[in-house]
Amino acid sequence: SLWGVEEEYLSAQGLDDLECVWGCAQGFLNAREARSIPVLCVFNNEEELRRLNAIVHPAVMRDFAAWADSAEGNYVVLESAILLEAGLESHVDVVVAVMAPKELRLERAMLRDGATKEQIEERMRNQMSDDERTERAKYAIVNIELEDLEEDVEQLHRRLCYDSNPRNNRVEE
Repeated sequence: SLWGVEEEYLSAQGLDDLECVWGCAQGFLNAREARSIPVLCVFNNEEELRRLNAIVHPAVMRDFAAWADSAEGNYVVLESAILLEAGLESHVDVVVAVMAPKELRLERAMLRDGATKEQIEERMRNQMSDDERTERAKYAIVNIELEDLEEDVEQLHRRLCYDSNPRNNRVEE
């Protein structure tokens, strides 16, 4: 995957765009899979990150829209660590902020990505503050202990099911 986007989600045009901008799309895909440093270089360069996001985010949203259209259930979930930073909140009805202390986020990301603390901190500098994220979200839950998280997610699920029922959202005339 490339920055959370599976290769098959990127259209031929998206891969061609990556090729034009960075020289070798396949090299970037392989580097990311190997968790190596070269792909992380864009996080240090605001212009390069903006260019990358302009290619990747439309591909992600096209795939999400197609999937959401065919999904069954009361609601669908789009997970994105940078939903608000990327300006993608217009694609969703409700924003839920999932919060955790910085040190715990660092530890989890280092384990997940095989990256260094410095690399993860660089990515985090491109994200908004917890206060701003919470302010812009309709709901916020804390992800520290799994047991507490499960309870909070179940409560949120009940709320979203209730909110997604048109009978519960009538405007009084």
